[in-house]
Parts: sequence; C-alpha cells; structure tokens
Amino acid sequence: MENCEFYNKGLEELKLENYLKAIYYFDLAIQKNKNNFYAYDKRGYSKIFVDDNTSSKDCKKGAEIHVNLLNKIIIKNPYNPNIYYQRGVRMAQLSKLNLALEDFNKVIELKVDFQDAYFSRADLKSDLNDLDGAIEDISLAIITNPNVSKNYYRRSQFKKTKNDINGALIDISKAIDLEPNIKLYYFIRSTIFHELGNIQSAINDRKKMDSFI
Repeated sequence: MENCEFYNKGLEELKLENYLKAIYYFDLAIQKNKNNFYAYDKRGYSKIFVDDNTSSKDCKKGAEIHVNLLNKIIIKNPYNPNIYYQRGVRMAQLSKLNLALEDFNKVIELKVDFQDAYFSRADLKSDLNDLDGAIEDISLAIITNPNVSKNYYRRSQFKKTKNDINGALIDISKAIDLEPNIKLYYFIRSTIFHELGNIQSAINDRKKMDSFI
C-alpha cells in the first residue's frame, strides 16, 4: 500500500509543506485502494494544516482499517509481539484504552524487553491517572535495559507530576549521564533545580543549553 504512486507523491508534497497538493494525492491513493490506511493517516495529518475539521475522521478511519488488518494477521500469527504492539497503538488512537492496555500486556508477555511497549503502556496508565503504574512500567523498562536515556527522562516527568522532585532530579541527571548532548534534558533539570531553590545549578544548566546552539 505504501508503495502506491499517488501515496508517494503525497508524501513528497507533504515534506514540502504543500498540504493541499498532498491531500489531493492522498485522495487519489484512497480512490485507488480504499484500505490504504497509510493514506488516511497522512491525509488526516495534512488536513490539520489547512484547518479541515475532517482530519480526526481520517485518522480514525485509518486506525480502524489497520486494526481490521492486524486482527487477521494475529489469527494466523498469534505470537508476534510487533503485531500486538501496532494494534495497541491503534486502539489507543481510537480511545479504546482498555483494549490497548491488553495488547501492550500481551507484547510484554511475549517479549519481556520490548522497550516501546513499556513506554506506551506507561503513557497509557498516565492517561488513566495511574501514575504509580506508569512509574512501575518505566522502572521495568529500565531493569530490562538500563542504558535508555529516554526512560529515565520519562520517569523523571512522572515523578515530577507526583511532586517527587528529588526523585525527578535523580532520574533526569541519569538521563544526562547517558546522553549528555540532549538539550531538552538540561532544560528539564534546570526547572527542577529552580523548584528546589538551587538557582546556581539551574543557571549552569541553562548555560550548557546555550552551548549547544
């Protein structure tokens, strides 16, 4: 589907920010194949930039088509964690959060070190106001792979939301240790230092941010 000539032309126009032209080509791609969920996704995204209120409708249609396809694939291959992960992402997109949670659970059951599944399940639990569950999931992701900086960054954010400022500081500092060239991490840590009243450390982190420019 993604190799459709019209779809590819739509992608080219999208990269050039020619949104109306992109929509035109994605329209043609959908006319050629009504099940081209990629085209629905990209047409929906393009419509955002031209204030077309049918954008969300396209994204929902793309997700529904994709879920139907993934359901068929799972029947034939019920042990592929990637398929459950894709379906979980789509279920979340369709606001079917409990079904998304079931799929992410299945992914982790099949592949205990599937980092993106922990990350997505944590975000989902956060959306369901289960911050403790979100922190637990990121902690499990860290146990399976302790060298992924974004997990410490994400756990820092969850802890900060819970008002565990010191815990948030420890995690964002670990993220910086792992990847010291990410400007966002220094910004986050500077705000935490500021909340803790450590103004000089906050200033030092802002200076480090400026050094990346």
